[in-house]
Amino acid sequence: MVAEKLLRRAARLLNVQTVHYDGLGQRVEPPPESILRVLGMVGAHVDKMSDVAGALRERRQFLWQQAIDPVIVAWNGGPTCLNLRVPSQLAQAAVNYTVAQFFGGTSLLIAVSVAFDLVQKIDSHLVMRNYRGLLET
Repeated sequence: MVAEKLLRRAARLLNVQTVHYDGLGQRVEPPPESILRVLGMVGAHVDKMSDVAGALRERRQFLWQQAIDPVIVAWNGGPTCLNLRVPSQLAQAAVNYTVAQFFGGTSLLIAVSVAFDLVQKIDSHLVMRNYRGLLET
């Protein structure tokens, strides 16, 4: 049971869905062997269940080194304040930012897409640090 839990965590960090609903609305959970094969196809170094812990550790280390791009939305042009904590080696780095004004439906779809991406990155970081995450199924 512990091995399957690690397998599902690794799948989640690699953005592999482990549960889906079929055409009749029935919940389907694939066998662990299928999830292992898919993880191998997306680049995880797993051939058997004993490899999952190492692949999970490798993915967590990779995600730990990635930066999350902050997104701030200001409604009605109101002022916003952002306090951002960064690792010491990034504290002296130059800050790149973009100010965007959104008009129309297409811009809204882009903003929603960026928000979903941000939530997914935050969820990955939470799972990486052994929290349940935002998107727990």
